[in-house]
Amino acid sequence: MATYPECDATKRKKLPLSTTEAVDTAELEATYGGVIDWTKVIICMDSTYGAQGVFAVMERLRERESLDVVMPSDLIRNAFVNAGIQLSSKRQLLFACADDLLQRFDYRWPNLYTRCMHFLLEKESFEEAAETHAYLAPSFLPDRHVLGLLFENFVSNPDIRMQKALKGIYLSLPQHDLYDIIIPALFKSGQSKMAKRWRQTFLLSGDFPSSEASGPFLAFLASYYTNTNFTPEERRILDILLEKNSPKRRKNATTIRCIAAPTKSEDALVSSAWRLETSQGSAQPRPEIKSLVDGFVEKLFASSWTPPDLAMQLAKNAGIRSIGPRAFQALALRASSATEVNELIKSLHKLNISIPAGAYCTAISEFAKQGHDSLLSNLLQSDIHPEEFDDEETRQMILEHSIRRRDTKQEDLMRSVISAIDAQTRLSTQSPSLNLATAAPAFTIEKLLFDEPWRMKLALERMVSLNLRIGSIEASAILRRAFAAFPANSRGIVWCSTECIHILDEVIGLARCIAAQDVAIRSEHWKMLLIGLGHQGRLDALAQLSLELVDMYDPSRACLLPVHKVDLPKMTKLATDFLRRTEHSGLIPADLSFYHHHHPLFKIFDGHFQRTVVQLGFTWALNLSEGTASTPVVQNALVRKFDVASGIHILANLRDRGCFIDMDLVESAARNGIYSSQRMRQRDGDSRGRQWFSPMQMKKVADLAWGATLMPASYVIGLNQKDFRALSAPTG
Repeated sequence: MATYPECDATKRKKLPLSTTEAVDTAELEATYGGVIDWTKVIICMDSTYGAQGVFAVMERLRERESLDVVMPSDLIRNAFVNAGIQLSSKRQLLFACADDLLQRFDYRWPNLYTRCMHFLLEKESFEEAAETHAYLAPSFLPDRHVLGLLFENFVSNPDIRMQKALKGIYLSLPQHDLYDIIIPALFKSGQSKMAKRWRQTFLLSGDFPSSEASGPFLAFLASYYTNTNFTPEERRILDILLEKNSPKRRKNATTIRCIAAPTKSEDALVSSAWRLETSQGSAQPRPEIKSLVDGFVEKLFASSWTPPDLAMQLAKNAGIRSIGPRAFQALALRASSATEVNELIKSLHKLNISIPAGAYCTAISEFAKQGHDSLLSNLLQSDIHPEEFDDEETRQMILEHSIRRRDTKQEDLMRSVISAIDAQTRLSTQSPSLNLATAAPAFTIEKLLFDEPWRMKLALERMVSLNLRIGSIEASAILRRAFAAFPANSRGIVWCSTECIHILDEVIGLARCIAAQDVAIRSEHWKMLLIGLGHQGRLDALAQLSLELVDMYDPSRACLLPVHKVDLPKMTKLATDFLRRTEHSGLIPADLSFYHHHHPLFKIFDGHFQRTVVQLGFTWALNLSEGTASTPVVQNALVRKFDVASGIHILANLRDRGCFIDMDLVESAARNGIYSSQRMRQRDGDSRGRQWFSPMQMKKVADLAWGATLMPASYVIGLNQKDFRALSAPTG
């Protein structure tokens, strides 16, 4: 029985054979009954001579025209490809063998192209990769999906040479059909800039999207770059996404006034639906039939020809056991006061006709019960669709929008609606005892938490330890309740109270805990926490939290980052419908510029924040505000180092991290601070027990904190002169 030649280093030293002689020896040793086991020959040559030995076997097989042994053996093919990858000087021999197999046996070497290209691109041998592609592509190019996987592995590499090599390979392909593979891969990795560049390449090559895989990227472009010109193919993808994700609503999302009589076909459908409902007992009709029934009952209730009592009795006789929100709205509109609406509700109950349990109908019932005529009238006449009230987040958005527009009528209405819904919710969830350990999964997290932020934080930390996650809706509810815990007076939150200092720490810890789970927190909440720290004189903590926020959106994270629904751009209906109505939070790529006016950091560190931070630096350094025992100014390292310019230094650090900081605004705020301090000095002198800085000294400190010249000396030279015209000092 033949044995392998020894393949260790000792044997090689004793027998320094050439590769040709070694192949002869290995061939003899691997021959059984006149048949050569080429697998064993390759194993021996590979272990003894490495890639050179494998190529020697390859040459022998080609000389004898015995390359067909490669076809059934994965081991031989892998050995040949590995050797060809390692030795560029012999790589052409590998390609020649592959060509021979293709021509003689019509055998296409599996994965030859992808393995060679993957190795060369990974090794950053871009010129060799281009040459190998040019040689192998005509005969060994894989299918679209395999080629797409190859591109996915390397297209997110921002190296200019890599991008050039990949684009060169793409442009030389006989068919360009990689849009739906490369674009989603880049977008998921948070690299929208490269995705936009590749999109231009695709469009120039006539490569268009054909599936929904590219939809999120296209929706992002439609939202954040509204001037983007989409091709018909791209618009078709966006239309498909909108069709799938938009909520099914009537064409007019306003208060319904039905005056048209039903058609014969509609009457027939409704009649059959009633028969179905009465014949099946408690069986639930299909949603479309239920909608038709509700529409018919709505028209019945809205008709001025039929008295309300008769209309309700007819509905009862027809077998109607429950009505929808449209029918309930139509019935309520027949009444002239809250008392009459309440009587109609009692009549429905007597007829065993149940009213909807949605938020809109709950609010109508509560207003009617409490006799709020004006609120009830405003709600029934409102152009807000009844379905909008069912979503807590949407209710809050409508309230905030009305506050911004100073629409006091709608603001009062929404506050009353929210209050009525909350009151009804509390009544429906009251129980003798509550065991958190056995609570049902549908029990929302907000109901498990109380008014104290520290208890919320403990509950959240417990959830994290149990690997449970919360969504953005729950997070928003928690934060709203937490912010409501801040003590306030007629002038706003009492930031410097001892209670508020403690609560602020707990709420910041709560926000950090939520953000650590990659749940979006609205920018207004972050800004409020930062400003709160500033008003308490805790500028070191303000600086630290600011940099933590920048770290959350660090472009090097190379992923998609969550953005709260409120912070998504309110732009075209195309983008708004997809990004705002289908998600409670959106996603942005990590490489979105901090300078983009819809980036969360741009909204957090806005002009108001910048001006306030500069002002707070002067305020606390000059001791213009009353300090507290727990937050004395001397504890701030920033104030000790930069004095009045501590706020300017915070902004300089944010600027260095890539955030948009308006130098003109900072300069203006600094001038106001210097002007205010000079007026204070002239008024109080040294009665406050402070060694005042001169205007020039404050100017130099501001320049030092900014890291460059913030303002010319001419701005402060004439400050002591009566005719000096500076901007008035900022108030509050």
